[in-house]
Amino acid sequence: MATRGLYVQRLSTGEIHSVQVRDDAGMERPVDPDVYNDRGYEPSIASLPNLEDYDQKRPV
Repeated sequence: MATRGLYVQRLSTGEIHSVQVRDDAGMERPVDPDVYNDRGYEPSIASLPNLEDYDQKRPV
């Protein structure tokens, strides 16, 4: 398993501020969108949900 994107966080302008990822150890951390793309993480940023949508779909 590799580091994978979970969701994006956007500014009020709609610009992506950061991408939340989870690594092989289960640790989550934010990364800059350019770093996410440069490292080739999957899935593509365009397919990741916003934080709000991600939170609604997460099991409680």
